[in-house]
Amino acid sequence: MKFAKFAAFALLNSFLVFAQEDVEINKDIDVDSSLPAEEVEAVEKPKYINLNVTYNVREKPDESVYSFLDFYNGDVMHLDYEVVSNEDELLTITGVQGQLLSYPDGNLAANISAGKIGPFELNLNDTAEFNQLVQLRLEEGRYYLAPSLLVVKNQEVMRVGTRPTLINVEAPPMSIFNPQFLSILITISALFGGAYYYVCYIKTPSKATKKQAAKTAKNLKGAATVDKSWLPDTYTSKK
Repeated sequence: MKFAKFAAFALLNSFLVFAQEDVEINKDIDVDSSLPAEEVEAVEKPKYINLNVTYNVREKPDESVYSFLDFYNGDVMHLDYEVVSNEDELLTITGVQGQLLSYPDGNLAANISAGKIGPFELNLNDTAEFNQLVQLRLEEGRYYLAPSLLVVKNQEVMRVGTRPTLINVEAPPMSIFNPQFLSILITISALFGGAYYYVCYIKTPSKATKKQAAKTAKNLKGAATVDKSWLPDTYTSKK
């Protein structure tokens, strides 16, 4: 499993670095034979940008780049970039964007909206630092996060891919202030309250009620007893 994850990661990483630069290096180029030698060389020369791009996920600073980073749906990720130019020519970083791809098949799950930054102008060995916010609104599952930079070289905008990050998106825990949770809590409380009232006050009489009932029965029994001391002896002897 670990080897399969590493292989998929490496394959996607190579795809992003070379293919997502919008530079078709392996495509055959038709060259007009009538062009001057200098222009022919310029057409045949592949396009690339020599940049060293690294970034960290601010919320997970100690996690390995080969492990899944756990987030809840709706969380915001902060990507902190450091870019070093190894180009002799002037480069200008103008924006960040990217994609979220399903794991492990790499199907597109969502696009990361392009965001403007800088612009940062870089000469040889210059460094630029900036950050990118990515809000996760995805179904539960595992994904590749594949950020990319928009870089201008020789007045041409190029998209430079960076290493992907593995993320695991889970459903957020239910808050006690969530209206749905509160309605469930109120319903359960009402049911328990009704059951308690029925058992304690309706089905089972209280001690005070039992005592009052016994006293009433005693009084009725006493009222039914006749004091015969005042009756004549002839009447009582007949009885």
